[in-house]
This record gives sequence, C-alpha cells and structure tokens, in this order.
Amino acid sequence: MAISLPETILFFDIFDPSGRAGLPAAAVTANQLQCHAQGAVTALAVQDTAMTESIHPVDPDLLNNQARCLLEDTHIKAIKASGFYSTESVSVIAQIAADYDQVPLIVYLGQTFFNTLHLADHEEIEDITASVWDLLVPLAHTLVFDHTYLNQWTGDENGNITDTINSLLQKGLSHYLALSGTKQGNSTLYDANSSQLIETAFPGHHPEAGDITSTALCCYLAKGMPVLQATEKAIQYTHSLLEKPYSLGMGRPMPNRIHHD
Repeated sequence: MAISLPETILFFDIFDPSGRAGLPAAAVTANQLQCHAQGAVTALAVQDTAMTESIHPVDPDLLNNQARCLLEDTHIKAIKASGFYSTESVSVIAQIAADYDQVPLIVYLGQTFFNTLHLADHEEIEDITASVWDLLVPLAHTLVFDHTYLNQWTGDENGNITDTINSLLQKGLSHYLALSGTKQGNSTLYDANSSQLIETAFPGHHPEAGDITSTALCCYLAKGMPVLQATEKAIQYTHSLLEKPYSLGMGRPMPNRIHHD
C-alpha cells in the first residue's frame, strides 16, 4: 500500500538551542500538524531559556546553498521566512522566493525578531528592516506581524496603521495578519479588498505566540487550506500550546509543545 507523504515545508530561521523558538520549535510544530520540516539556518544563537547572549549570522553563500539543495531535492509546499540578522541573508531568501514564486511564502516579524535585534547597532537594524520591506514583503503570501510592534517596523510612533497596511498590500503582499497584542483583543487578517476580525485571546503574555501562529499557518496553507480558515486554526493551535506552559530552566515558562488539544 502506498504511503501518503506529508507536506514538506522549508523554514528559514535562527537556530534557538533552547527549543523555545526558531528551527527546533518549528520542526516540532510541523510534526504535530502532520507536516515535514526542512530548515535553512539564518543564524546561530548562544542562549538559554532566560536570555540571548549573542547571535551569529550564517554566511549568505552557505544559506543559499543549504536552501537550494533542499528545494532541488524535495517538493516544498510552503516556505516560512524569519530570523533575519543580515541584509545579505534577506537578499538570498528573497531571490529564492522569487525563483519559487508558485510556493506560498509566509514572512514573520514580531517580538522575537525585535527582542534580538537590539544586539546589533541601530543603523544595521534599519538596513535589515528596509531590506525585508523592499525585497521580501512584495513576494509574501502572508505577512504575520505582532500588532504592538507596528510602530517599530514603520519607525513612526504616530503612523496611520491603515495607511501602512495599504502600503504593504500595494507592494504586492497578498495577506497581512496583525496579531493582537492584548489578552482580550482580536487579530485582523487583511487582503486588498477586505479585513476579517479573528478572536485571539492568547493566555498570558508569551513572546512566542506570533512565531507559533505563523509556523502553524504555514503548515495549514501547505495543506491547501483557505487562508482565513488556516489563520483561525493556527490561532487555536497556538492557544493550546500557551494554555499550560511549563518551566524548564531559569527563564520564562516554555510553550507546551508536548501536550496540547
């Protein structure tokens, strides 16, 4: 009897040795959602459950070779890109996404991104965010963004959120998911013609919520699910992981990827 193959997803992300986020966490999520994870490492972190000590970007040629080797070998059904720590890496990911534009690309920017970028200088941060905006966003099927970090993304504390979203959609972005930053809030899924409110209510305050949601969304899209349904299921899945976290070390409680509904 023929074996039904799982959908294969390529993740561009940092290697977080604590397993909280990045490639190790994405692999667990993909497995739980009956997908197969393949990874291209954008950077290596020196960290534990409490803090990040340093981040070391991978050579862009290595990143390019790593990803293309996988893409030429297996049938990738979706790509998720995060963990951007150099403009050269962003350029590599954008070129690969352009070459494989039939594959939905999910781009994640949120709290885990901004919390680690403080390790670089301010000018470098601006260059990285500008390259993501100019090179990756126009290629994305869905941009997932923690709503509370929109001002850091735009660099304008008084910016008009609607104008920013319209600007993103005009650049070629298909969908924009603004995740609620509050426990009682709603997230919003935008496209060029409409917006849909989605009840979120993540329990507690977990910086990993956006990372988990974007990974799960990528898995559901790889399965061919419509984007609104995929978003709702991704948020439900994230809620199940954050509902009963566990303390593993001296840092914040970890999302419970062992037991979930």
